[in-house]
This record gives sequence, C-alpha cells and structure tokens, in this order.
Amino acid sequence: MVNFWARWCPPCRAEIPELAAFRKHHQGRIEVLGIGIEDDAEAVRDFVKAYEMNYPVFLAREHGLPLMKALGNVQGGLPFTVFINARGEVIGQKLGRVRQKDLDEAAASLLKR
Repeated sequence: MVNFWARWCPPCRAEIPELAAFRKHHQGRIEVLGIGIEDDAEAVRDFVKAYEMNYPVFLAREHGLPLMKALGNVQGGLPFTVFINARGEVIGQKLGRVRQKDLDEAAASLLKR
C-alpha cells in the first residue's frame, strides 16, 4: 500500500494512526509506504517521529504530483492511497482519507492468493 500525504493536510494527519495500526496488524504480509509531497526532509523527519509513523516514508519532492497522476489521481488531491498486489498490479485506490473499512477491504484483496 502506498499512501501519498503532506504535513499541511488535515485528512492526511487524521489517517496516520489507522495506517500505523494496519501495518502493525499485517506486519510481514502487507507493507505500508508513505510518500510525502514535501521538500523539507528535516521537517518531515520531525513530523514522522511526532506522529509515530511506523512505516517507511519517502519524499517525492517535485516528482510527487506526476507520480500520483500516473497512478490515477488526475486531480492531484491528498491523501491518496494506492493498493498494489504482490505482482505489482494496482488493485485499488482511494482519494481522500482511508478509513478502517477501506483498509479491511484492501487487506482482503491484497491477501488473496
């Protein structure tokens, strides 16, 4: 699962605890990756620590919007989450805050063999 976010985005901040809990619950079976639409690495590092983001976080810098658009987010809105199976196929996406129901549905699809 790849989650695009930014520090200034209230729905992004709101979904972080659910994403962290999801990763902990599915550890070793489903990975969560965060991609910050940010430029300031030090500020993001402090934010990740303060919000206890227990998943890998990367900075997209100027590549973030083009990457989101290539993955189907033509509006460029945040947060944006893409669900990718073990074969590298995009099996779902969500523009806006992910909620537990979204995560449960994604897990069922991602864990199918």
